[in-house]
Order: sequence, then structure tokens, then C-alpha cells
Amino acid sequence: MRGQKNTPLPDDIWWATRAARGLGVYVHVPFCERRCGYCDFAAFAGLDELMESYVDTVILEIQTRVHAPASTLFVGGGTPSRLPPHLLRKLLCAVPKEAGAEVTVEMNPESASPAVIAAAAEGGATRLSFGMQSVRPKVLAFLDRSHSPRAVEEAVSSARSAGLAVNLDLIYGTPGESRQDWAASLEAALHCSPDHLSCYALTVEAPTALGKAVANGTKSAPQDDVCADRLVETTACLAKAGFTRYEISNWAREQPCRHNLRYWSHGAYVGVGCGAHSFDPVRSVRRWNVRHPMTYVERISACVRRSDTAKNAMQTASSRSGSSFSGDVSLNLPKNFSKDSQRGRKENFWEDLAEDPWEGGHEVLHDKILAEERLMLGLRRVCGTVVPVDRVPSFLVEEGFCFWSEARLRLTEKGMLMAGEIVTELLLSFERW
Repeated sequence: MRGQKNTPLPDDIWWATRAARGLGVYVHVPFCERRCGYCDFAAFAGLDELMESYVDTVILEIQTRVHAPASTLFVGGGTPSRLPPHLLRKLLCAVPKEAGAEVTVEMNPESASPAVIAAAAEGGATRLSFGMQSVRPKVLAFLDRSHSPRAVEEAVSSARSAGLAVNLDLIYGTPGESRQDWAASLEAALHCSPDHLSCYALTVEAPTALGKAVANGTKSAPQDDVCADRLVETTACLAKAGFTRYEISNWAREQPCRHNLRYWSHGAYVGVGCGAHSFDPVRSVRRWNVRHPMTYVERISACVRRSDTAKNAMQTASSRSGSSFSGDVSLNLPKNFSKDSQRGRKENFWEDLAEDPWEGGHEVLHDKILAEERLMLGLRRVCGTVVPVDRVPSFLVEEGFCFWSEARLRLTEKGMLMAGEIVTELLLSFERW
């Protein structure tokens, strides 16, 4: 395996460069039937009655913050497919999009009804991403997933009928999953003829139900060696099936996911909805929204109520004085909330650093952190990243973990199994300079 290189997609650097251009928009939909034990995202069960007011609130944030057509849009969760069709369509239509924009909607197979899929297509979706995870019932049970393998096939069929591209998400390394189990999941996924596959190792996050179960010994943690074996098997299987790897955990028949490439390329994106993150590469600012959907809705609703009170007071004062009142009054929000105040901006797509009702926090990234992130994210891509030649320890190339191509450092397939360790070694080498 020493020195074995990855075969990139044609013009893979072109894809990465294109993905980083323009504006990406991420919309978070937090609603779930039940929370999966391994999930660490802002996902909540039992709040379906909030859906309509949540969508209306997200649209208000979109109208306030998204002032350029999106070249990529990703609607994730949570479970976006739990939204009623009319709300999903309404949400998608609210985001301005460039011609030819990539628009992805995440869906769970059990809630991806033909009506929901049709609504996504009507709202401008170009691709759907289904959380397949596994074909084995015991693995799905460990992951707290409720769909059947048949549901995946039906959802993919509906997506094809609507003219949409398909991604399937799979998870390997679940304790108790055998090599044969994983091979069966890959075979079932390939039988659906997807355009794209994302295959990730199961990770254990401390705050989750799985993390707590692993900590108290009631469940086992994934084994690193087993996960490495599964990744090797996956790479061989998908290459034989005609897929090309463009990132450690992602494969495509033709086109990669441009929105995810935006993240790995440090491109600009605005995240709207509870728990969503944004990144401004011009000013090196990362922002995130409040995590709980009720807090998110309540904060912005309070601003709307204050605005209505101000509007009513102005109407009353106008009638008493005999003057006219047009009814135009901006929300009682920070000055930078006003859409009019944002017109003319071309490089930055969000407000000045001031607290907004949806904001949970922000940070300005200094040069060292930015360099570390670019290295870590860049090396995940098959096209690699630009690194000073004299700062790369020679043994990483000599022992077949990395190679140079077009003045970029890239990981070999062997190196992709140890990406974290390689990044650490490179960072230590940089610090010595």
C-alpha cells in the first residue's frame, strides 16, 4: 500500500476552487421524530407544533442576512423531511439562488414521502441526501434509526421520478457490525444507483446518549482498527463500482457536493436557523446561532412585537397630528439588522459584529488558527493543499503517507487512514520554524 495514490476527479482543483466562490447558505431544520443516540446536532423531538412559526422565523432571518444569490444551498437537520410539504417548499423558495445553484435537502427514508420529495423539487432542490446508515436491522437499532431498507429504495425511486440527484449517507464501525454486514450495506447502497456516497465512521460525542452509555460501560465504543479496515474495504468497493473519491469520506460518480467542498475550502457561508454556523473568510469571523429552536423563535418574535408596538404608536401619533403615516417601519432590532443598510456589500454577507437576536456567539480567528484549519480541511480533500515544501517532514513522503502533485501536498490512501496524526505532525513541524 506504500505510496499508493488517490485518483482524483477530473479537474478536482477546479471543483474545489469553484465551490469556494460566491455564497453558500445552510438552513437548519431541528425537528426529529426521535433523537438518535449518536447525534450531537441541534435536533429535537416533540416540537412539531413549532414548525410553522419556526419556518416563518427562519425566513425572516434569510430576508435579513442573505443579500446575494446562493451558489450552494444545503438544508440539514434534524430532519427537514419532517416538515409538511408546503412548509418545506416555502422555506426553499425563500432563499435567493443563482442560476445553476446546487440545492441539497437532507431526508430520512421513513419521512421522505413522494409529496415531500415533490415539494423539495418544486422549491428548487437539485439533490437529496438520504440517511441510509446501514441495511442491517441490528445496526439500525444500535443507531436508533427506525427506517427499513425497503424505505430507502422507495425514497430513492421517488427522488429519481422527481428528477433529483441522490446521495446516500452510510455509517461504518458500529459495535457488533461484521465485515459481512458492512459489505451488505455497501451492496444495497450501490443497488440504488446513487450519484454520490458519504461513508463515515461512527464517532462518539460525550454529551450524547451514546457517549454517556460508552462512558458508563453499557455500550462499547467503535474500534479504530476496525474502522480503518472498513474504510479500506469501502475505497476498494466503490472504486470497482465506478465511484471516484474526492474527500476522505466522500465519493461521486461525476460531480462532488459543492456545498461541502465550500466548507473544506474555507469558502463563505451563512447559516440560518437554530444552531447554524456562519463563516466570513474576508474578516475571518465564525458565528453561530442560539441552539434551541424555542429560544430562537422567542428572541426574534420579541423583536417583531416591539416593532409592531412602535408601528402602532406612530400610526396613533400620525392620526392625532393629522399627518399621514406610510406604515413603513423597520423591526426594532440592532441597526445592522436592516436589509437596506446591507445594500451594496459585495465582499461580506452579514452584519457588523454586534449582537443580533438569533446570535449565540462569534469568534474572530487569528492567523495561526486559520492556518491550522486550512491545513486540516485541505488535506481531507483528494486535491490536497498548498504547503511550504521545506516544512514537511521528509518521512511523510518517503514512507508513503503523502505525495506532491501540482505543488500541492496530498494524502495517499495510506495517509488518509492516519489523517489526524499526519496533521498533528505537520503542525508540530510548522511550530519548529
